[in-house]
Amino acid sequence: MTEFDDLERQLRESVRAIRSGRRRRARRIVPVVLVPLLALGGAAGATGVLSGSSVRSRADDLEQELRASVAVDGACRSGLVERRGGATFSDAAPLPELVRAFPALARPPARPVPRTVLAEAARLVPGGSVLRRAVRVAEFPDGTRLLLVVTASTPWASVVDPAQCREQRLAALAARRSGTDPAVYARARERLAGALDTDPVAQVLTVASGRRRPDGTGGGGSSSLPVQPGHPIRAGRSWSSTTRASSFVADPRAVTVTVRRVRPGSPARTWRGPGAYAATIRVRQGLVGFRGRGGTAGRYRVTQYDRSGRVVTRNVRP
Repeated sequence: MTEFDDLERQLRESVRAIRSGRRRRARRIVPVVLVPLLALGGAAGATGVLSGSSVRSRADDLEQELRASVAVDGACRSGLVERRGGATFSDAAPLPELVRAFPALARPPARPVPRTVLAEAARLVPGGSVLRRAVRVAEFPDGTRLLLVVTASTPWASVVDPAQCREQRLAALAARRSGTDPAVYARARERLAGALDTDPVAQVLTVASGRRRPDGTGGGGSSSLPVQPGHPIRAGRSWSSTTRASSFVADPRAVTVTVRRVRPGSPARTWRGPGAYAATIRVRQGLVGFRGRGGTAGRYRVTQYDRSGRVVTRNVRP
């Protein structure tokens, strides 16, 4: 009799015991049956988790290996050298994902963007293709200034010929198909096909933060967010902090935002006394910027309100 036959026998005996009223005996038998079954189920579940993790890990390793194997080819060579000459300007429209997050980008700015601002945008993303109609400046009462720029390429990571490079990578993967686990192959192909640096329609949102200078220009750090079709921007989650300012993408419905500094730890308690910060800020160009306390280490409770004063979202960031 095998182990599984013995388990089946014990299960049948326990059922008969319950039906005949011999519950005391059933209580002695049921745990004996359930423990092996639960152990078997737990082992199977753990095996599934480990198997999925292994597939992801091996697919990621394979993807990196294939990227490196074709990186020396003409199409997959870095485009940094070729684009050293500086940024260009494009009249292309921003992706729908960007327009949903920044409704104002659905149309060109009411007034032409000053040449000084366009020059600043070009310096911010050297080698990129700047969407002229998507350049915006947001200024806030405390002096914080945000420059929003959308580019049609990723100059620091793009390749010479994105479409051809994608084909080369997929061809290199296809040559390895016979000796590759089907699940690993499928995941690696999905990642290579959707890679940002070979996506011909991907765009990049860059926001530079700083404070106004006497001459009207700004300065400080910047952060970039790649945007691809089918991958919406998560409002309120794109947080950037520098020693000069903090900024984030507001919910499209939000008009005003309250920001309060909170203490580290959980739950997040409002900061009282020296070092506290609280402000009500009006959303400008779909962005919120402020110079709080604590530099890059600051944490804030952010509450966003719509035009009627109702709460749109509330969270602690970053």
